[in-house]
Amino acid sequence: MLKLTNPDTLYAPPSNYSHIVEVPGGSRMAFISGQVGARPDGSCPEDFAEQVEQTLKNL
Repeated sequence: MLKLTNPDTLYAPPSNYSHIVEVPGGSRMAFISGQVGARPDGSCPEDFAEQVEQTLKNL
C-alpha cells in the first residue's frame, strides 16, 4: 500500500498529485518528484538561484 504525503509546509498540490509517495516493503523508499521553487504560500522567487534554493528547502 502506498502512503501519500503532502507536508503542510509546501504549497497545495494540483489534482491527485502528491509531493511524497512512500513504498512499504523490506526497506523504506520515498519518491520525490516535480519539486519547484515555490514558497509555502505558492509564490515563486523571480531569481533562478533563489528558485533553486527554495526547491532544495522544499525537499
